[in-house]
Amino acid sequence: MGGQLSVESELNKGSCFTFTLAFGIDPKSKPNPYALDDNLKKTRILLCDDNRSSRSAITAELKSFGFEVYPASSGFEVVDRLEKNDSKDPFSLLLLDSEMPLQNGYETVQKIEAVSKVPVLMLSCNENEAYLKKLATLPSVRHTITKPACRRKLFNGVMEALGHSELVQVEMPAFTKFSEEQLSSIRGAQILVVEDNEINQQVIVEILKTISCRVDVVEDGAKAVKTIACNKERYELVFMDLQMPVLDGFGATIEIRKNEAFDNIPIVAMTADALKGVKERCIRRWNERISHQTDRSR
Repeated sequence: MGGQLSVESELNKGSCFTFTLAFGIDPKSKPNPYALDDNLKKTRILLCDDNRSSRSAITAELKSFGFEVYPASSGFEVVDRLEKNDSKDPFSLLLLDSEMPLQNGYETVQKIEAVSKVPVLMLSCNENEAYLKKLATLPSVRHTITKPACRRKLFNGVMEALGHSELVQVEMPAFTKFSEEQLSSIRGAQILVVEDNEINQQVIVEILKTISCRVDVVEDGAKAVKTIACNKERYELVFMDLQMPVLDGFGATIEIRKNEAFDNIPIVAMTADALKGVKERCIRRWNERISHQTDRSR
């Protein structure tokens, strides 16, 4: 195929295989909707989020757009950086998590307005309308988006906060439409989500909340077993990740099924491993299995 294959190996440490291949460009391919104009490339963005997983994910997305990103983990760090920032090379935008310990986003903006005029894009897990309006009263806050933010929402939020109107209109995939009667039968359902990854937790909870389910979250199988045992008639459905620390999804489900009182609780296995063998193993004790890379209809 005209490419190159190479390997680097070190005893007791492992091997790294790499390859290079030249591919043609599909003439039917669409232009990148997230391509920045030359004057926006290398725009300096200060990002503050106390959650390490969320901070890493947002940083990676912003860099993929072409922005220069400077991550911070607290409001105190943001204030300190803006006080010391060189006026010849200022930050063009501050992305700020509104829910942080010790000094939240609202308090941070109040302090930075005394030392900087940097525009702020607020990130919030709180969808309460009154709360979002409160954030919007701050002069520096140009826009607010809710987390978890998809790629399109994040890009458009940044562009709006920077004062640009070139927003991305991406055609969203078609999801299965459910009738009001179908949705009404599950609204208010009490669901337990067992998942150790914080980003996955946020995504799953947000999807379930859109259909008005009540959701509790635990991060490992041992806590799931204990939580269900202490709330015998509470949960109507369990979403169970397979790969977790302490006790994995397989072990947790076995422990739950040992008690006949929990035989009728549906347990849906969640896994990034979509191999047939995993599916067959799940069928023995689970009611359903879905891949982590799933859509809202599933």
